[in-house]
Amino acid sequence: MVNVDWREEVLKSTGVFEDGCISFYNLASLVVANRPECIYRYRSGHKGDLIALQEGYEHLSYPNDYNDPFDARIFFDKDAAIIPGLNDYLNKNMNSGFREALKVLAGKDKLDVHGERADKQLFSRAKSQKPFEKYFDHISKQCEAVSLRLEEILENSLRGAALICSFATNKRNYLMWAHYAKSHQGFCLE
Repeated sequence: MVNVDWREEVLKSTGVFEDGCISFYNLASLVVANRPECIYRYRSGHKGDLIALQEGYEHLSYPNDYNDPFDARIFFDKDAAIIPGLNDYLNKNMNSGFREALKVLAGKDKLDVHGERADKQLFSRAKSQKPFEKYFDHISKQCEAVSLRLEEILENSLRGAALICSFATNKRNYLMWAHYAKSHQGFCLE
């Protein structure tokens, strides 16, 4: 019997909903148990599609070329991915006030690159030391700005390196015929 909620179970197995809950075995088992008998590829029938059909290959697309920025969204632990880059950036670019606060609060000249985010490394100590509160606000704003930029760079580079080929499970999907088969003038491969 086919599990009707298998797609949500697949997403859960990838760790999208709960960090660290990745189960490749469960993921593979769900896909194998619920895979369709046939898959279909809708094509417009332009010259490149006909050459690909004749030569036995299929075109892949970069997610960054899609018109919907949320299509083929890539999920990853952003903090784990950006913290080393963020802390390294701040170590190289910290001003003298930030460096002095770091020396007093953490007893170090540099942030722990693989530790927590820079502002979190200093937060608890900065709150207890009044003269350094003003630096914490500046550090926190700088961390937020740099981390957002690093997240954007990382996601764009991942999307720029991924290639995707989309298939459907129904050969009579009128929306697919309209959008991907040149308004019903193209073809559908099984």
